[in-house]
Amino acid sequence: PVSLALGASGIVRAAALERPNSSRLCLPVIVDLLFISTPEFADQLWMNPTFCVGEMAAVGLWRTDWITEGPTRTAARVLVLPFHVTSLESEGKSHLATSWSTARQFLEDVIVLAERWPEVEFIIRGKDVSWATQIMEPTFTLGLNFPQNLRIDDDYSTMYRSYDLVSSSEIVVGKYTSLLDEAALAGRASIVHDAYPGGGNSYKDWSFLPETASVARTSEDFVELVNSTVESFLRKVSSEEDVWKPTRHALCDGAVRERMISRLEKELETTRQVSSAR
Repeated sequence: PVSLALGASGIVRAAALERPNSSRLCLPVIVDLLFISTPEFADQLWMNPTFCVGEMAAVGLWRTDWITEGPTRTAARVLVLPFHVTSLESEGKSHLATSWSTARQFLEDVIVLAERWPEVEFIIRGKDVSWATQIMEPTFTLGLNFPQNLRIDDDYSTMYRSYDLVSSSEIVVGKYTSLLDEAALAGRASIVHDAYPGGGNSYKDWSFLPETASVARTSEDFVELVNSTVESFLRKVSSEEDVWKPTRHALCDGAVRERMISRLEKELETTRQVSSAR
């Protein structure tokens, strides 16, 4: 209702999509101008019957600017993104992202990988400080042994800390989160852990993910996929290939916010001209 009222008043409505899987959500989007990640993504959005959009502008994902501005990589590192757990007492609504048994299985798989690659640093970064607290609860960690190269990053006082960690990591793995989308566009090997006890395949179609992202539907597939990715990366390092300059998407160039602001300024100028002519 608010968007319709704004449009009826002659106010230009603009918005930016946070993540590509918005095309799978049946949520009404009524705007004149919608900023999206890539031109290819527009085809998927036009198929969504709940989207009423005048124009789509492919500018990239604006938070990837923080990745391109972050520290450079100098060592093999895997960033682990468990998203967060709703409760340690119940499964929650989402097997993919927020159930404690899914998070536990994901962590068990990561421990297997960390033990396999002691020369690689594995950093766990929860969505927020509450998850960093939950992971240390005895009911959650019972029976788990953390190898020395696996640690939890609990610095939530530094602005854009998660993006700095993506910037300084070669591989990013996790439950599905928008940060994985952004890492993939930034050229990081990104792997979604879509496995949980008794099943997998939370999304039937993962085509909204960037090309540099992969999906593992079982623990076995996840471990195998990460193993092969790490092995390939270390092989390139040993052969002295330049692996520290990722092949980013053309729209992941550190200028996403600049493009958005420039386009909004043009819209504002056009609106002023129309108003003056009345």
